Amino acid sequence: MTHFLQRKRGGRVSYVAIKLDMSKAYDRVEWKFLQGIMLKLGFNRSWVQLMMNCVTTVKYQIKVNGDVTKMIIPERGLRQDDSLLLLEVNANSSRELNQILNSYEACLGQAINKEKSPILFSKNTKMEDKEELMN
Repeated sequence: MTHFLQRKRGGRVSYVAIKLDMSKAYDRVEWKFLQGIMLKLGFNRSWVQLMMNCVTTVKYQIKVNGDVTKMIIPERGLRQDDSLLLLEVNANSSRELNQILNSYEACLGQAINKEKSPILFSKNTKMEDKEELMN
């Protein structure tokens, strides 16, 4: 995708890729909430249990000045995969993106860290279109 965006120099349609960075996503998600919401959405109990096993079995150790710390076993949070959004650059996409991100933040109680969410525009994107989407 990066290769495509960097090589797209002509045409009326321009594109953007946005990698969303969730602000403190690991710290914010309560495991009981996650389990409850999956069950409420109708996921099979066996599948939910499998997912919860994946989420709740993480353990960490950190090396500090060459010494390994005690085992850290979290009680909430998620191991996070990045989200990548791909869209055309236009006024409608900008409005829709804003609505989707606001809904996501409101529903899940997570904030998008806009300072750490890189944006890559295709080379044919006009400066005013870039500014509109970023705003």
